[in-house]
Amino acid sequence: MKKIFFINGTINSGKTTTARELALTTPNSIFIDGDDHGKSFNGKLKYSIKAGHNYIKEQIEGSDFIYGFVAYPLRNEDADLLRTFCLEKGSECYFITLAPPLETALSTRGNRFLKDWEIFRIKEMYAEGYPTRKFSDLIIDNSKITIEDVIKEIKNRFQIHAPHPNPLPAGGEKKSNCT
Repeated sequence: MKKIFFINGTINSGKTTTARELALTTPNSIFIDGDDHGKSFNGKLKYSIKAGHNYIKEQIEGSDFIYGFVAYPLRNEDADLLRTFCLEKGSECYFITLAPPLETALSTRGNRFLKDWEIFRIKEMYAEGYPTRKFSDLIIDNSKITIEDVIKEIKNRFQIHAPHPNPLPAGGEKKSNCT
């Protein structure tokens, strides 16, 4: 049975870093970045969200793994849709929300410098309640802890153990430049 972990949060909350690190340290796992659907919709968010859903579903269906770690911001209706999809496919799913304070999400983290539209969207996402989603099985304020501590908290909470030296990204092919 596949176990899918959706890592939710706003832009710049640490979703991609967390999901990628979980995949790198978990046996039989893949990393799926829901934003990697490869389509541009000229700022039309609803079309981008739908493309993200379709991409995530395709990767889950088309990949051989036990643990899937998906980085993608989720609205309530997105979580409902993806939960239904997972259950229909006989998979377990869990939702983890990364919830640093707004000031942290608006700051430069690592090598990421935010664009004006990202700053605007982060503020919108906080107003829309992304950091406090009730569907979350676990909410983590990751502003004052290391990525290693975030990973440890998730793995302990959901009983995920044993390192895996070479996880495959979605689709089963190795990617050399994860971003």
